[in-house]
Amino acid sequence: MRVGFDACRIVEQKTAVGIYAAELLHQFSLLNTPHKFILFHNSLTKMPAPVPEDYAVRTSLRHRVFFWNILNLPGMIRKEKIDIFHAPYNFGGPLKKMCPLIITVHDLIPVLFPEYCSRKFRTIARFSYRWSIPQADMIITDSEASKRDIVRRYGFEEKIRVVPLGVSEQFRVIDDTELIEDTLKRLRLPREYILYVGKFEIRKNIPTILQAYSCLRAEAKNAGDIPPLVLVGKPGIGFELVQKEIAAEGLADAVYHLHYVAEGDLPVVYNGALMFVFPSLYEGFGLPPLEAMSCGTPVICSDASSLPEVVGDAGVLIPPMAVEELKNAMNEILSDSVYASSLAEKGLKRAKLFNWRQTAIDTLKVYEEVCGS
Repeated sequence: MRVGFDACRIVEQKTAVGIYAAELLHQFSLLNTPHKFILFHNSLTKMPAPVPEDYAVRTSLRHRVFFWNILNLPGMIRKEKIDIFHAPYNFGGPLKKMCPLIITVHDLIPVLFPEYCSRKFRTIARFSYRWSIPQADMIITDSEASKRDIVRRYGFEEKIRVVPLGVSEQFRVIDDTELIEDTLKRLRLPREYILYVGKFEIRKNIPTILQAYSCLRAEAKNAGDIPPLVLVGKPGIGFELVQKEIAAEGLADAVYHLHYVAEGDLPVVYNGALMFVFPSLYEGFGLPPLEAMSCGTPVICSDASSLPEVVGDAGVLIPPMAVEELKNAMNEILSDSVYASSLAEKGLKRAKLFNWRQTAIDTLKVYEEVCGS
């Protein structure tokens, strides 16, 4: 079977979607499948090396991804005699269907929560969903929560398959204290801190973290005894709200912000944290809490959308806007080392249920189901 795979999102500074695509391809190569993979890539973005030797890469003219799907991709698929094509991100795939098509719909954020997205992104997403979801032979999604959203909005329950994501092997407990100390020093981070990782977007609900953190400091005998808050992520829609909240709460000296942390450093940053806080309003899956659990870091996250599927009973689940509950949860982890250790152990066990190898195996089953039909 000749499998076409859209590799446009595999760039050096990967988003969650880019991580998904890269991990799938890596695991496919380790599984020694009989299938031939042809990766389609847009030359406007640089695809990082290395690519597995048995994969063919086809690069086309420079177009933005949306127009590349319309202008370039259909002809490339026809030329390569592709048997099945997988678009591994929300609104990918060729506008004109040239062979059986599988799409991965990670979430419906642009449709369900348009206020979280730019007007341009909303317009492209809505148009793309309208043609990609109906014409797809099969839809893969990351969680039961996302499946419910797709069914409620578009239907097609019979052709949706839930395939949970995995966690990269680099996210693990690091016992090398010297490595942790040296990395934190290089990144200019304190030795102990409360951590958030994710883009600075409205749906990530970072102001709630800041309000709870401010309350925690206000109730402490000495605010300086409360570890600093470290926020890791690129600015997005809502970044200015975070900046205003930091100023309003008087937290400028207590909050560290890193726009980007290299892939090799991120596991160390998780390991250095006393806890990980993630009160997101909506997720299609939720990789950061899973990464934190894999590093043995206690997790507090919201009980919204897919997050209970990921965290289960291995973390503290709270309503996303519950400032008081978040403050209390943070305080309990800081003040009770036995409780914190028990959460860390539960998280490590829970994280072992998710691995990219199984994600790849289940994805191949979907390919074979489509081709077999």
